Amino acid sequence: VGPYLKGVIGRKIASVADYKYSDSMKEFASAHDTWDDATFLEYITDPKKDVPKTKMAFAGIKKEQDRLDLLAYLKTMQ
Repeated sequence: VGPYLKGVIGRKIASVADYKYSDSMKEFASAHDTWDDATFLEYITDPKKDVPKTKMAFAGIKKEQDRLDLLAYLKTMQ
């Protein structure tokens, strides 16, 4: 189970207290400050490309419209 997604867009990457992030995710966070639209969309396209040793077992979302729909949904959860 990963960190909660409410408020994820605009949140600092790898910043949820009490969640043990992988070293790869911490490195990703040092290169990308927050989950803005572009960073989020890039990441969910192919998580293992940006965070090779991620703990998340998720292959990514291949269809652009599906990614945009997910982003729009998460923005409603601010």
